[in-house]
Amino acid sequence: MTFLAFFLVIVAIIVGQVCCILLSKLELVGITIIIMSIVRCYSAYAIAFSLLAFVIERLFATILVHDYEKKKRSWIANSEFFVVSISGVAISLDTTFKAFLPPGANLVIVVLVSLIAGVIAIILYFYNCKRLARIVTHRTQYTLPERYQLEENIKAFKFLLTIAVPGAFFVGILFSLLIIRLLLREDRSVWLISGAAFDAGVSTSFFVWGSIIFFLQPTWRETFLHETARLFNKERVRAPKIAKRSSTVESELYFNSLISSWDT
Repeated sequence: MTFLAFFLVIVAIIVGQVCCILLSKLELVGITIIIMSIVRCYSAYAIAFSLLAFVIERLFATILVHDYEKKKRSWIANSEFFVVSISGVAISLDTTFKAFLPPGANLVIVVLVSLIAGVIAIILYFYNCKRLARIVTHRTQYTLPERYQLEENIKAFKFLLTIAVPGAFFVGILFSLLIIRLLLREDRSVWLISGAAFDAGVSTSFFVWGSIIFFLQPTWRETFLHETARLFNKERVRAPKIAKRSSTVESELYFNSLISSWDT
């Protein structure tokens, strides 16, 4: 569900960019500049808050380890998407119009959010590993669903440590450049270099992190490689498509098998 929220955030950014292009064609330069500023700020702020949303979703999975996969809790993803969207829009509007926050306060908020997300992810990863180790060595009582969920948490946190934690620190570094730019605004060379570095980092991060996330997902990677092979090898007999099953279906199959094993 968190991936859906992150996907919707990216869609909102793309829609904003398309609207800016259309407005520029209509020669509405002033409105276009304002919207471009809001979208530019929102793209950076939304990424920072989305990284924290990833970590919070896994925090709920750690707390509700007994039945997290079995029970549908759509309110978690809905709340994350709402908070990420509203927070990103609010700070973007404040940055564009300089309404409430003092200069640099929004940058400090993003840096803190990014660093907090990275630190919490690291702590939760080692906590889940320690808890699973106690189960494996039979030092504590457990249920099979609990062990299954702990293993799923560790898999998710390995992904988070690969993507979210470096991403969080990367976003923190980018916004630290803007803080330096604000503090040393009298030095024109620092102003230009730090601004260019920030824009370059934000622009390339979408492609880099998007590609890494895509190829780290086994199902997406296998489907991509499978379809690419079919595209470049048309003479070969068409192979069957890879079956796709959601995590909900996988967990339902697991628990149904578990119940039938207990009954027998």
